[in-house]
Amino acid sequence: MRPSTLRTAATVLLATAAGHISADAAERAVQTPSASTAAPTAVPPGMENAFVWGGDVTSHLQGEMTTANGGSPRETLFDDTDSNLYANYSTWLSLYGNLHLERNRNDNADDYFPKSNSFFRSEGLTLRQLFAAVRPMEQVTVYAGKIHPNFGAAYAAVPGNFYNFASDYEETERIGAGVEYRLPPHSDRIITRISLETDYLDTTFLSTSLLSQPGTFDPTADRTWRYRRNMPLVTDGNTGQFNNWVLAMQGGRPETGLTYQLSFERQGTGVPTDKTETGGSFGLTYDPGGGDGMSLGHRLGVIPFIEYARFSNFQGNDGEGEQYLTGGLAFHYVRWELDVAGGLRKGNDVLVADGSRVNGLDRQENISLNYTIMPYPQLTTGFGINHIDDNADPVAIVAKGSSWSWGPSLTLQTTF
Repeated sequence: MRPSTLRTAATVLLATAAGHISADAAERAVQTPSASTAAPTAVPPGMENAFVWGGDVTSHLQGEMTTANGGSPRETLFDDTDSNLYANYSTWLSLYGNLHLERNRNDNADDYFPKSNSFFRSEGLTLRQLFAAVRPMEQVTVYAGKIHPNFGAAYAAVPGNFYNFASDYEETERIGAGVEYRLPPHSDRIITRISLETDYLDTTFLSTSLLSQPGTFDPTADRTWRYRRNMPLVTDGNTGQFNNWVLAMQGGRPETGLTYQLSFERQGTGVPTDKTETGGSFGLTYDPGGGDGMSLGHRLGVIPFIEYARFSNFQGNDGEGEQYLTGGLAFHYVRWELDVAGGLRKGNDVLVADGSRVNGLDRQENISLNYTIMPYPQLTTGFGINHIDDNADPVAIVAKGSSWSWGPSLTLQTTF
């Protein structure tokens, strides 16, 4: 039974820990942290023992023309799709899953430095989340399985059609458990949620990629066909033990539109000579219009977002520090949305390919214009331009240079 009057988990899946993501934005498919996904679902009177199921799908098709370091233009066409599923029994027991389709090569920031033309190359389908949630009391949720730890929000919350630097520190595909406590609302309606999670990188058969399956030591791959213990290129959180943790807090005043997220993390590695990574992030968003933002005039509004993150021993590299500042403005007018976004990534003592250490400051700026063709199922078309200046990539340990990308997109969002 799936009553239409029920506020489905799909609503929760379209929100982030830092606040509301406008349904008008042609965002790339991103995952929602498990603590947010596992929020309790409202049940209408008389349906306390109902079995409810459903989900949502977000598919983002994008074409890009990219010129990197003054070279020849490269053409790319790819699709990112998230499919979220849930099954609830009353309000106390839920099962959640997430299937994710994206490229296993030239993903994230590597997208802006392609070596050749590519059309739906290396699209891989992976199971990103599969976990159960139990609510022993109204304010408490306990969950376990394959989870998405609740660290940061900018990878999803920064508006626009392009990947941003925060994708460097998004934590995905973890075997773990967590607990979330929602403080009772105060008289001034301050809402606060606190979550604590422990995890390690999934190296079971559940981490297998279907369709595209790059080899373990493929230098062009951002994700191998399956994660394994003691992989030299995949070390963050790959400990096989519950010795990684994330502590997060989300809150704010919904009636004023100001919300925040604050999170801290500790990540071990699978290499004995590497160091334990520690980090923290803080983000703010302001949306007093409940999706329409701050009013700038008749039917015109803007939603600002900003997040800062800082890490020590980033990716297990001894002494390497990374700082991130990402943000953007989403302007709304009826069915139109104009997104202006960007970020800074500052590396200290970054270990580069020749074994030396450098300090680098990377920049990214982009602008996207999107139009909602129809509201449900929501179909959005858009066009964007992105510039990135990469001086010392902390993940790829190389300097890539400067790149311009531009092109159209088409996004479909639907619930069921």
